[in-house]
Amino acid sequence: MSSALKGWMGGRHYLAAMIQPRRNTGREHMTVRAIDHLGRAFGGILMIGASRPGLLILAALTVEPIHLVGALLGLLVADGYLRAIGNEDPALAPMVRANAILSAVAAAWLVAPMQQPLHVAAILILLASGAATVASAALASALASSAVPPLSAAFAITFGILLMLLPHWAQQAVLSEPPWPYPIDILGWLDSFMRSMGMILFSPRPETGLFVLAALFLWSRALVLSGIVGWISGILAAEALAGFGFQWLWLMAAHNGFIAGMLLGAVFHLPNRAALVISAVAGVSASVLALALQTGFSGTGWAFQPLPALITVWIGLLAVSARAAQHPLITTLRRDLSPEQAWRQAALAKGRFGAPEPLVAVPLAGVVTISQSFDGPFSHRGAWRHGLDFELPADMAPRGSILGAPIYCPTAGVVELVGDGVADNPLGVSNYSQNWGNYIIIRMDHGGWLMMAHLAQGSIGVVPGQRVAIGQPLATVGNSGRSPIPHLHLHVQSGPLPGAPTLPFKLANYVQGSTSAMTEPVWIRAGVPESSSFIRAALNVPASFRIAAGLAPGAGLWRITATDTIPARFSGFPHTEYLSTTLDSAGNHCVADSQGGQLVMRADADGLRVYSIGGRPSPVLLLWSMALPVLPYCAVPGLSWSDRIDPPPITLLDRIESLAAPYLSRPLAVIRLICTAIADGTREDMVVEAQMLGRRKNFPVRVTVRLASVKGPIAWEAHFEKGSILAELVSFGPLSADETAALN
Repeated sequence: MSSALKGWMGGRHYLAAMIQPRRNTGREHMTVRAIDHLGRAFGGILMIGASRPGLLILAALTVEPIHLVGALLGLLVADGYLRAIGNEDPALAPMVRANAILSAVAAAWLVAPMQQPLHVAAILILLASGAATVASAALASALASSAVPPLSAAFAITFGILLMLLPHWAQQAVLSEPPWPYPIDILGWLDSFMRSMGMILFSPRPETGLFVLAALFLWSRALVLSGIVGWISGILAAEALAGFGFQWLWLMAAHNGFIAGMLLGAVFHLPNRAALVISAVAGVSASVLALALQTGFSGTGWAFQPLPALITVWIGLLAVSARAAQHPLITTLRRDLSPEQAWRQAALAKGRFGAPEPLVAVPLAGVVTISQSFDGPFSHRGAWRHGLDFELPADMAPRGSILGAPIYCPTAGVVELVGDGVADNPLGVSNYSQNWGNYIIIRMDHGGWLMMAHLAQGSIGVVPGQRVAIGQPLATVGNSGRSPIPHLHLHVQSGPLPGAPTLPFKLANYVQGSTSAMTEPVWIRAGVPESSSFIRAALNVPASFRIAAGLAPGAGLWRITATDTIPARFSGFPHTEYLSTTLDSAGNHCVADSQGGQLVMRADADGLRVYSIGGRPSPVLLLWSMALPVLPYCAVPGLSWSDRIDPPPITLLDRIESLAAPYLSRPLAVIRLICTAIADGTREDMVVEAQMLGRRKNFPVRVTVRLASVKGPIAWEAHFEKGSILAELVSFGPLSADETAALN
């Protein structure tokens, strides 16, 4: 038996070992799933999206056993309601459970010092959690289209009603708490901070606060930092207000500053230096609101609920909602991502793709030149500064010979307006009374309107209301309107009528050359070509497309050889590695190794692109993410392109540096790639070389990868300053549908 076949059979046995436990998990590990559910439910109280940190919140409740019992009853009520309505929406279920648990704990806190019969305590807890559950779902529905999330509003309403109905119980609950002395030294302030953490769970005790802080720290250091900034600023504001003679329980309300600071500084905004300023402002706001509520509702115990934090967060979100689409701080609320992970994804996406602007295809075939780009000197000024003018290169044909060239639809949408009937001008003459000449305006599916102007009279082949697709013939290039020379004008605008202000946009998936012969071609995923540049639409090359888009689910055995000294992030791995490639339900390629690393890619419209890498990836996965972040379908020998990369923290030093990354201006690494060979009649593989631009510690200086159809990469050769790595695919085989499903 050959060594390759032995390796392949070993790989199949390894995969079988991976698959079998997963098949048994559903039958044999109900306890594990129950614990995971508990962790996620209790973590949801503080926007924690993982189970292990959430279990520390559960542990914090054990300091007050009746609080733990109440919380579990509240969770049962919420689970029962969600099961009854058949809704486990990730945007709804965690919030419903969090409000039910908090309301149940609040009810337990009220009933604990009253020595009521057990059934009375149970009834109050069940009523409170039930009311909060229903109110939470109702508020989620009512605020679904608003700029503010419900958060803990249902709990605040429920607890407020309890305070009004049972004021004597509230007074007894406050009196039963241990004394909270005013801090006079560092240890005193540390004790007060821990008590504030415990106040979040109605237990102002340092031991409770320690559990809460540990849970938050385990989930996100940025969350803790933002909360501490909010807490400190809130304390300073409270001290200043106390200097004016206000008498209020500001220490017992200090947790509002922490909550408001962490939510606005690390959850609803990406963590960065500007977000820390927001956290500080949030802490001051929460402190002032706590004073106002305690003064206006004296004796009702409002200091014991996070209503000031809730109002502060709502005000903060509403204050920026008008600019939410362009504001660099706003981030999508993802419970499955920590603030650092959300920041990392956003920073990498911004570095790779730029601002989220409309993308349009090149509307003409063949090589064209941009005679006028954004802020062009002739007519692209002021409200109409974002525009592109297309002509044929002067050295390819006489100027004006683009007249009659077919125009292809650059976006998907519906035709809004058509203007026809304007005669084409003689060369050198403009029609200033009808600036746009003949035109088409399309309402784009992804928002905004696209206009193409100066079209040939009588050439428009679409009508208003007609749906159009990318690549569909629309008209031909003309010389109508304010156009002395035949050309095509294209822009994106803010309204449906001619003359509306233009908006920024990018051309998508094109190749730019240094001359009209397209020498030194560079593939650009999306960009704005400069004036006088030469471009053409990027067309799929069959050989490259088969390799990039045809990566099949399968399993492979890799042999890894290292020479001399290599960076720590690439060392400490076995000399052989098994990789499995599967497709998830969204169609993403997921490549997993035996060390727990996983690479996620997607076959996009323009190429095969890496989107994330996690765990402790093996050298093969690391090289894949660093040296081949995207493989365009248009690759031919001589074509180059670049991308930005940000490998995950692996070593201890990496992890320490990553803690401060959101608050530092650290540029992403830039990798330049060039295709040196593709499959043709003489070879079956494709070769891409990658080179790091600028010196980066622990990064390879140069990497060469060979790829084959179906298999994808078959060899990596990475060179570092003092060593090298060679990884070769020894054997590969496809996975069956059952094996693919099991690995997913």
